[in-house]
Amino acid sequence: MLARRSAPLLAAGLLAVPATADAGQRPPAPPAELQIPARYLQQQIGWVACSSAVPDLRCARVAVPRDWARPDSGEDIQIAISKLPTTGGDKRGMVTFNPGGPGASGLGMPIGTGLVHPQLREHYDLVGFDPRGMGSSRPNVACQTEDEYRAFFGLDGRDRSPQNIARTLQLSDKTAADCRTRTGALQPYVTTWQTVRDMEFVRRLLDEPRMSYIGYSAGTWLGAHYVQTFPQHADRFVLDSNVDFTEPWSENGNLQPLGFERRFQEDFLPWMARYDRLYHYGTSAREARTRYEARRRALQAQPLQIAGITIGPADYDNGVVGVMYSKDGFPVLAQALAAIERPDALTPDDEAAIQAVFGAFFDATTYAGYFTITCGDTPWSRDPSDLVRLSERLGRRYPLLGYTWAANPCPFWRQPYGTMQRIDGRGVPATLMVNSTHDPATPYEGARAAHRGFRGSRFVTIRDEGDHGIYGGNPCFDQIALRFLIEGVLPRRDSSCPGVPLPDPTAAPAPQAKRAPESLAQQAERLHEQAESPTEREDRLGREVGRQLDAALASR
Repeated sequence: MLARRSAPLLAAGLLAVPATADAGQRPPAPPAELQIPARYLQQQIGWVACSSAVPDLRCARVAVPRDWARPDSGEDIQIAISKLPTTGGDKRGMVTFNPGGPGASGLGMPIGTGLVHPQLREHYDLVGFDPRGMGSSRPNVACQTEDEYRAFFGLDGRDRSPQNIARTLQLSDKTAADCRTRTGALQPYVTTWQTVRDMEFVRRLLDEPRMSYIGYSAGTWLGAHYVQTFPQHADRFVLDSNVDFTEPWSENGNLQPLGFERRFQEDFLPWMARYDRLYHYGTSAREARTRYEARRRALQAQPLQIAGITIGPADYDNGVVGVMYSKDGFPVLAQALAAIERPDALTPDDEAAIQAVFGAFFDATTYAGYFTITCGDTPWSRDPSDLVRLSERLGRRYPLLGYTWAANPCPFWRQPYGTMQRIDGRGVPATLMVNSTHDPATPYEGARAAHRGFRGSRFVTIRDEGDHGIYGGNPCFDQIALRFLIEGVLPRRDSSCPGVPLPDPTAAPAPQAKRAPESLAQQAERLHEQAESPTEREDRLGREVGRQLDAALASR
């Protein structure tokens, strides 16, 4: 990996954060406080050590009402929380984290941030949590088995035959029914509305006057909803790689096909063509795309058995999509694509790259949370033909992902949809937002729309960049975010930072500690971790912390 270069902030100056985003305007009505029955606030937090790598990290499960609208009815549920205590004597408060998904585990997030930015830990307790129904919180949502998940995401969206579209809608309907059956009575209560109140409860339970926050991807949706609901208890919020949280889920995700197509076509393929001497895949983005599409057509006719896995056309697209989140995965993807073109001359490194890219694409657990929250939070059309028509329009313009938009259980959801909360930033503390211009998963256009609709926010554009998840990987923005979180200083106006250059696969690798011999599976896992998205990375770390939490609680 190339060393990251730092750069100065391109802004007209810095500004101390005002008390609210509406200084000088008539304030809105005072926000309501969360009414919490005393038995929840009086519970003892049974902290246990939950990370062999970071002994100071403590975890626990705490009881919350299943329904905050009626806290005295129904059985309690449990939320898994973690805390890495401050190391400094000048503690400002707590920072809570969420990696997105929605529904990914955040239990391990204090570890990464505490290691990358130890100065943040000098001023804050770092607090992670698994949202209700997810990860180490109990009970969990469930929708699909792993086999059902693979069948669902193995559908070839580009096959527009009536039979395939009918199969797509059938599996979407079945997924919605299975989500309801397997999640049971918990399902209606796994929503942003409920999770925001879980967050507010945890703040009260930890006896903190206010909460600061760092949220990535769909975690920006959760953060915006918290700060709009409880602005009197929100401190300094950083929203990184933003969904358009001013629009319902049925709308704000429709920019994703544009985002992934642009990242693939304008960033990855020209990069791969630049190194044609290494990959032999084409000397221009156009040639490389032509080769990709030819291979995809061949996979439609006959899936390929290679490196111990089967790759069909949907698997081929899914592997590419999974790598577009981070430039660090570009060399792994390029090696895998090139190797598939010469299947009779594979090296062990080639096989590991193919397995890393095409052997996994998220998993059923991650998507159970995604479906439950996005389908239940806000309204959707109950007419599935609306999504079929939308997938056709998107697919013609953005074929990498657009045709898949018909595969969605939300039109068939077995419970009433939630109501979209008004998110406009009125009366909330000033908030820091950041996005790269070529972010595939949360495209720049949607992030800018959210910024325009969220008054008082400051927006930092990361130029010449397509990574999803900026904080902790861009020295320029890291400086801005840390100054905001620690000193309360924001740019006076929207500003920008340069991105980090794409990797050079011909450069000599940096010296590394000597590794023990790896099996093919171990090498593939290491390469997959190199290419994973921030949400995948944090979810993986959170699950490991959760396993240690389970073991510690079981041994008590």
